[in-house]
Amino acid sequence: MNPTAIGFWRMFIGGLALIVMNLFFKKSFRISRQMMFYTMLAGFAFAVDLFVWHRAIMYVGAGMATILGNTQVFFTSILAFFFFKEKLSWRYIVSVLAAFCGLMLLINIFDQSALSNTKYMLGVGLGLATGVAYASFLTVLKTASTKYPNVSSMTVIIWISFFSAFFMGVMTLIERQPLLPPDLESLLVLSLLGIVAQAVGWFLITYAVSKIRVSITALVLLLQPFLATIWGFMFFAEHLVLVQIVGASIMLGAIYFGSVKNKTVT
Repeated sequence: MNPTAIGFWRMFIGGLALIVMNLFFKKSFRISRQMMFYTMLAGFAFAVDLFVWHRAIMYVGAGMATILGNTQVFFTSILAFFFFKEKLSWRYIVSVLAAFCGLMLLINIFDQSALSNTKYMLGVGLGLATGVAYASFLTVLKTASTKYPNVSSMTVIIWISFFSAFFMGVMTLIERQPLLPPDLESLLVLSLLGIVAQAVGWFLITYAVSKIRVSITALVLLLQPFLATIWGFMFFAEHLVLVQIVGASIMLGAIYFGSVKNKTVT
């Protein structure tokens, strides 16, 4: 299936599952027009995030694409500096420098054949664009939660899910790709993706970040790129050479070091 269509079903089925969960917890679905505007912006930013991330996976693999996407920590801090006047600490500066060194090793700048591979470098660019798109999503979400703190986080996620599904559906039509799954097996896989990764995943992260220390949250969330790399190796024969493993380790360490004072939802 087309990666954009997969993103559409993830968000649409996930939104339906979240509605069921919202009914179980007896939460309201109503939001103001102003808040709906913010959820629409957040939905668009997340749709762009999935659009570029899915394509990065196709070009550089699940593990590397996810590691590059986690650079959102730094892009979020930059946006927070401009929009919320948050100061950039020495911890942030050190983290950025370390992450940049790790990124150069992860890209494998010593391998000219890799640097001359157009699709590979496009995948790297799309992976970094994932970080920018996700940082934009978080910035819009923070703005909305600051202005309307009484709105249920699950309600916000539901609206974002359906807005994201809408935008990804439009993208699929623009690409002139089929939107419907070709068979029942594909529909089952898409349902698991929407229910587990979208609905259950977002619910657990939203619940967890309010219950544990930010440093622990940041560390645990780094399991995502780590496990994506491991499972990419196990299931899809993806692999990183030694210099890339060193670079990935430096990047993940820098991301953790730079994010222990910031709450993020992924």
